[in-house]
Amino acid sequence: MNEQISICIPTYNGEQYLRECLDSALYQTYYNTEILIVDDCSSDATVAIAEEYAALDDRIRIVENKKNAGLVGNWENCIREASGEWIKFLFQDDILTPDCLEKMYTSCQRHQSKIAVCRRNFIIEFNADPNIRKFFQKDVVKAEQFIENEQMVSGQDLSGLINERLLVNFLGEPTSLFFHKDILEQYGNFSTELSQMLDYEFTIRVATNTGFVFLPKTLAYFRVHGGAESNKNRSDDRAEAKRIKIEYVDKLILLHDMKYHEHYENFRTHVGMDKVQAKLRGEFLKGLNEIGYEQLQQSLMPFDKKYKGLEAELIYFGKVYEEEFVNEMAIE
Repeated sequence: MNEQISICIPTYNGEQYLRECLDSALYQTYYNTEILIVDDCSSDATVAIAEEYAALDDRIRIVENKKNAGLVGNWENCIREASGEWIKFLFQDDILTPDCLEKMYTSCQRHQSKIAVCRRNFIIEFNADPNIRKFFQKDVVKAEQFIENEQMVSGQDLSGLINERLLVNFLGEPTSLFFHKDILEQYGNFSTELSQMLDYEFTIRVATNTGFVFLPKTLAYFRVHGGAESNKNRSDDRAEAKRIKIEYVDKLILLHDMKYHEHYENFRTHVGMDKVQAKLRGEFLKGLNEIGYEQLQQSLMPFDKKYKGLEAELIYFGKVYEEEFVNEMAIE
């Protein structure tokens, strides 16, 4: 069966690396592809480069957003516009090996899986922030450290791996991900509430229920450079509001989902809630200690209606913080 695969390339001012990205999409050994470029109102030569390539290969289709949709909004536009049964994200900075689609599709067929993750490597440019350079060179945790061979990883086994390293994205970025569109109907799309780790949250939300195929061969390259969103998210130059959102709010939202959301029921069944609850406690107390109750409350307020337990937990852990830490310091 030779199903169509949509290579989804969300773009925004991506002229610097787009040619290399498109070359890697065009020269796939799996030919039945749609190469979908969805541009989010770029002001550079991104669209012109895309049009140049589209004139040479009719598999390339370009969609231009009428207004800026933002990061996640543009990912959703890609999925909405995709014609293929399967989705392979490829970001404008990244590249795929020539056999990426063939390997991932064939592996999904062999294991009867609708989601797969491949090993990825990194291209670290000279202008990458020192913090993120160190992170990707020395500190990043990778799936191949725990999963050695190509295999179908069960939802139960994945739940165990997640539970041992909560909030650690060891599965990689969207360029490592391959999935059938059917899973979106059952498990939903990428979270619009998260600024970072939304790709990780999507993968674990699905795969703790369905399992996933892991391919230990490097089939994708994630580029790290000064203009990349992941670089901006970890840079020392972030706006304070964004720093608080990423370092405190996002983590609390993800842990809250793991504790309460229906799609994490299998995860809770497999591993229980002891470690999640301990991590949630630790993240609340860390936030209270580092930015204070009022700032944390204000930052969580926009999410109170959707995540109904957050406000009550903030009040509870605020009391815990006062009793266990502030009073203890006063006695000393």
